[in-house]
Amino acid sequence: MLRRGIGLGLAGAWVVWVWAVDLNDLSAVGERMLAIFGVAVVLWVSEAIPLFATAAVIILAEILVLSDEAVLALPSGYEAPAFSSFYAALANPVLMLF
Repeated sequence: MLRRGIGLGLAGAWVVWVWAVDLNDLSAVGERMLAIFGVAVVLWVSEAIPLFATAAVIILAEILVLSDEAVLALPSGYEAPAFSSFYAALANPVLMLF
């Protein structure tokens, strides 16, 4: 239970840190992807939630903040990929094999 709480706390702290600190070399979309990547790493390492759930949460987060159906406003000039391209990762034939 403690490991779960620490993992979820670190994941949340990572998102807040990435969005609070101005990373000059990254665009707004890059900062969002860095936040998602950090959450994925923390959740996989800490196993705060099951690994299959972590994978699903990460894909959902990408859809919600990076796709053309994003709930957060995307920067002007950014051509967002279709949300269906993120779902395509779940239906990859190699993944179905495993």
